[in-house]
Amino acid sequence: MTDYDCQACGACCALFTVLVFTDELDIVPEGLYELRSEKNRFKPTSSGRRAMHVMAGTGGEVSALNRETSNRCSAFEGEVGKPCSCSIYSTGRPHQCREFVPGSSLCEFARDFYKLGKYKDNPTELLILRHQHGTEHGESR
Repeated sequence: MTDYDCQACGACCALFTVLVFTDELDIVPEGLYELRSEKNRFKPTSSGRRAMHVMAGTGGEVSALNRETSNRCSAFEGEVGKPCSCSIYSTGRPHQCREFVPGSSLCEFARDFYKLGKYKDNPTELLILRHQHGTEHGESR
């Protein structure tokens, strides 16, 4: 069992810009990605790959004062900090999503942005995790 239950968080899915590389356009369903802003469209990433597209909804500006205008990914289903999922999890998430590490500094940054706290401090996530593992009343499997 991991310390992080991504399906009870979703903060990364509603905060970060998700690049879709040209060679990924065949796995990400059409309509879920859009062209990058004009000023960033032709800048190569640090790996040298070109990302002409982003997941729809993730290319905007995020304001710490207004969490309603976040970079919510078009494939994100649910609410941040509550039960949630990715509509393309098994069929075609971009590389950036597949490589995201639960518990990493980026993960903690996103959780902090949405004021979710550390994983073990969130009673909603603990309840969901306990229910999934049959331990909602403290019994262990």
